[in-house]
Amino acid sequence: MAKKEKSKMNEKIITLDIKTYDKLDDKGITIKHVYNLSWFNGTKSMFYYLTDYKNQEELIYKAISDLTKAKYHSHIIYIHNFANFDAVFLLKELTKHGIVDPIIYKGRIVTVLLIFSNQKDSKSYTIYFRDSYQLLLFSLSKLVILLY
Repeated sequence: MAKKEKSKMNEKIITLDIKTYDKLDDKGITIKHVYNLSWFNGTKSMFYYLTDYKNQEELIYKAISDLTKAKYHSHIIYIHNFANFDAVFLLKELTKHGIVDPIIYKGRIVTVLLIFSNQKDSKSYTIYFRDSYQLLLFSLSKLVILLY
């Protein structure tokens, strides 16, 4: 009898979510502001709250800094609705950590490749940011309803 082949599942997956609130600027225009960013690597959850930082840029920078480690090399970070919303907050901060190479299809971000270096050993590493909405095609709230 032949041995059953184990299915290979990619264990290099991280999920990331950004929460925002609306704030009026001086001209009365509503601006989105990040108050929370969290990510989960399969065993560890990390949470970043605006109350712990000077501003949203510092919050996002710290979260990205914690992801740009050699141990996350080749990981895919899935962000639901990344192309339509979260990329606005992340792209600027990603450029502070390395080389950003976006893949755009029909005007939408499909993937963002981040190439970063480790100062200790001067090696280059990569992580990929992808939009899970492009895979699942529903909002997370609708997916929960569909599943239950």
